[in-house]
Amino acid sequence: MPFPDGSFDLVYSLNTLHNLHCYDLDKALREMQRVGKEHRYLCVESYRNEIEKTNLLYWQVTCEAFNTPDEWNWWFRHTGYTGDYSFIYFE
Repeated sequence: MPFPDGSFDLVYSLNTLHNLHCYDLDKALREMQRVGKEHRYLCVESYRNEIEKTNLLYWQVTCEAFNTPDEWNWWFRHTGYTGDYSFIYFE
């Protein structure tokens, strides 16, 4: 993104990161971390069991990132994302 480090007081993403392929997901999380000063928040779809995964698969149209909470947490650690987050489940 064409913004200097720490350009924004708040950076957020609501239910969009699931649409990204792994290489773009990596970039997006790193950029959220880079351009945010202090407050970052994202919300992503996830699943905790096979029923929720099936429901997510039925719901999705463009979803590329099907991740459990542990897998999302791996992504956060891998990219250095330190902001807040929440998950949506399709129970």
